[in-house]
Amino acid sequence: MKNIYLFLSFLVIPTLFFSISNNLSGIAVKSGVKDNYRNTLVLSQVREIIDNFGWHINARDEFYYNDTVTNSVDSLLTYNWDINSGSWIINSKTVFSYEPTHHYVTNAMVYITPMNPVQRLRVSYDSENRIVALNLANKDIFTGIFNDNLRMGILYNNQDLDTVYTWKPGFQTSIFKKSSFELDNRGRIISELILTSQDSLNWVNYENVTRVYNSNDATTGVSFINLISHLLPITLGKGLEVSVGSINDIIGQTDNPYDWILSNQSFPLIDDLLDQSWYDHDWLMQNQLLFTYENNHLSTITTQTFSDPNWVNYQSKEFAVSQDGNQIVETAYHLNNSVPEYEQRITTTWQPPTLNDDSNIPSVQRMTVTVFPNPFTTDLHLMIKSRSNTSVTLRLYNLKGQLVKSVDAFPNQVLNINEKDLASGIYFLKTIQGEETQVRKIMHLN
Repeated sequence: MKNIYLFLSFLVIPTLFFSISNNLSGIAVKSGVKDNYRNTLVLSQVREIIDNFGWHINARDEFYYNDTVTNSVDSLLTYNWDINSGSWIINSKTVFSYEPTHHYVTNAMVYITPMNPVQRLRVSYDSENRIVALNLANKDIFTGIFNDNLRMGILYNNQDLDTVYTWKPGFQTSIFKKSSFELDNRGRIISELILTSQDSLNWVNYENVTRVYNSNDATTGVSFINLISHLLPITLGKGLEVSVGSINDIIGQTDNPYDWILSNQSFPLIDDLLDQSWYDHDWLMQNQLLFTYENNHLSTITTQTFSDPNWVNYQSKEFAVSQDGNQIVETAYHLNNSVPEYEQRITTTWQPPTLNDDSNIPSVQRMTVTVFPNPFTTDLHLMIKSRSNTSVTLRLYNLKGQLVKSVDAFPNQVLNINEKDLASGIYFLKTIQGEETQVRKIMHLN
């Protein structure tokens, strides 16, 4: 199954829960992409898996936002649940960089330790703030050199999406793909023809995707371009192993709601999506996605596979929204002889809009520091939370004012410091981030 199912769920799920802000913010543009932003902030997302004993938490993502442009994500932390210790273990941190207005992501770095980046994303835009080029590179653990893992170029015809080129290194040869589009009179994509090549000169058919839109859909081609201009950098900046190909492939790597926070356009309401693959000089039907809605909000997505001459239900996703509208639970399951076999459950929580979300006044206190246990004997744990993703310096002083230890780290994670060789007594922990400084008194016991 080619990532089409994920792509469309990714584009229409937001109609369930995101309210749209109609206020313009940021720089003015000539035409095309608008600088509109949502006033809702996705806070976290928890994924669960299931076994014979029930549902179990598996992974969690947390998001931290810019002080002034409150809907711009500064950093993303991913955690894995450790069964043995019964606690969350940090897996990676992605730090996003923006152009001067802090609206469009230009770079992203994925770290597995504070000083060890493993993936890098670079993004270029045209004068109308539309993405024209993407480069994703992975770091070679032996040489320390970043090697390209994905290149993507997007061409436009006036205000319409025209052609998308992608390149990815293969085991023996590179893989090139090219997407061209058939658009309706509103600029919406009604079909995408995907070609593949090994040399970028000789192209052959690979995949064809067609869409039927719901009669209540109000999107346009311009709104879709706005979507990918804000969305692709966040999607790719999360450190995903990308299956190169069409825009569908890129966006379809995930259908998690937090990926939509930087887009403020309406999302397509699609009734049917048909995916065909090229085989032996003919198009063969592969998958079909059927969407159901309640009051224009997505309710289910059913994926069908083609078994000549019938379509057979293969997988379904159901979406349930909390009463206050600040949480959505997405449940995925396969269908085995019409019996659901559950696979994954994703719970996304976001902050409702407040007046502060539209304010440019930063909070008085950006950083909080929690130290535990205190007193401590061997291991000292520090939880540093901050709205800024800049590095934090930790300095440990004794009662004489002598510096005992100095450590640099990223905020928004738990740090473990082993100081079993310290003499018993009182110490002062100084935490510095930018111009903000905090001091904590701690006691060490042998």
